[in-house]
Amino acid sequence: MDQQPNKHTYKTAPALPGTEGRSARQVTDHIDAEAQAKHEESVKRYPELTLSKDEYVITVIRRHPIGLVYIWGFIGLLVFLTFGALAWYSVNRDFIAKMFLLGSTPPDVISMAPLAFIFLGFIALGGFIATIIYIDNRFYLTNESVFQFLRTGILQQKMQVINLINVEDASHEQNGILQNLFNYGTLRLSTQGQETVYHFYFVGKPRRIVALVNDASEQAVRRLEGFPKGEY
Repeated sequence: MDQQPNKHTYKTAPALPGTEGRSARQVTDHIDAEAQAKHEESVKRYPELTLSKDEYVITVIRRHPIGLVYIWGFIGLLVFLTFGALAWYSVNRDFIAKMFLLGSTPPDVISMAPLAFIFLGFIALGGFIATIIYIDNRFYLTNESVFQFLRTGILQQKMQVINLINVEDASHEQNGILQNLFNYGTLRLSTQGQETVYHFYFVGKPRRIVALVNDASEQAVRRLEGFPKGEY
């Protein structure tokens, strides 16, 4: 398991580009204006989030497309088995009649086809529902929090909010050839106090996401401890 612990090591950040020779008040005003612009843009782009003053979205993480391959690969397997069962049925009708002691030969495959297509329709519907549920699971990283939207059904969704100052450890895990080949895995966030562990599955580029979370968490702690804005 590849872990990158969230270590709060404080260092004075270099001056912002173009701020050399300017007063601390001017630099602070510049940062405030920039943060406010980002906040306003985030409010417009992500109305589903309740953002506090000066809070803005850093990145949106959605599930890796590889999960859709699993879903529709399974759907394809069911379709293949259905047509295979129809083919077997068409050449073994007499055998089926003897096995179940039927007085007459079962209906031909053409008569059974409508039932098979109805079954395939339900399979396809299930695939579309699974796709919607999979895609709708996402989380947002802001400069203050992590918002996780979890959908387990068409009408079942919940939101979890994790304050970055409570994030004690951020790490990721990639197991097997596929996860390393397609660069996806599981993101793990553990919090202080209640020692709750949150898992985000099928995250693309998990190492990069862990770095972003750690950086945002460290900056949130700096703000809480009163570091000047020019130092984070």
